[in-house]
Amino acid sequence: MLQKLFFHPHSSLRGFSLVELLVAMFIFALLFMVLVMIYARATKAHGYARHLQDGLEQTQVAINLVSKSVRTGHVISPVGTNSVVDGLYIYDASAQRCIRYYFSNDSFYRSMTATGIASHDMCPNITSLTETSSMLNIPVRGGFVVHDTQPRSFGSDSSVDAQMGAVEVFVSVYSSPSALVTPSFGEPVHLQTTVSLRNYSFAGL
Repeated sequence: MLQKLFFHPHSSLRGFSLVELLVAMFIFALLFMVLVMIYARATKAHGYARHLQDGLEQTQVAINLVSKSVRTGHVISPVGTNSVVDGLYIYDASAQRCIRYYFSNDSFYRSMTATGIASHDMCPNITSLTETSSMLNIPVRGGFVVHDTQPRSFGSDSSVDAQMGAVEVFVSVYSSPSALVTPSFGEPVHLQTTVSLRNYSFAGL
């Protein structure tokens, strides 16, 4: 009896057929490919987000630097245009140097003279600025607007120069060069600030 149970020459149990094996392997391979694609996309998205976050921090530092130059200096050009321009030329009184901030080729640059410029009248033409450096290592686009307003008088003394003005700085930060032309690589993040001028006569306001 035991011999019939354990040593029956014609067992009714059968294994997988070749077709079933191939189908199972195909499903396994398909699932593996889907998991790999999901992981790759998640990793890529995380990389873009991290790179964008680093770029936002750098851009904020650059905007703060521009704001400080505006608050402690004089705007040389443009003069109260109320229109968007890609560059801003400033005499920074605290640093005693002439500085130009400008956007070009999807980046943000700073050109400046050496220290020791005693007055805004001594600032050279922008073509003479030699110390040029890129302030960011991430693609950006942006511009400046120099706003002016009408003069106001304080009380009865109309001789007081109360004319006000401000510089607006706006920047769009992109996660990568591909994001400049392909929205699927991530939408830009927009930063903006407005800084009040302190010495307006030098800006022609």
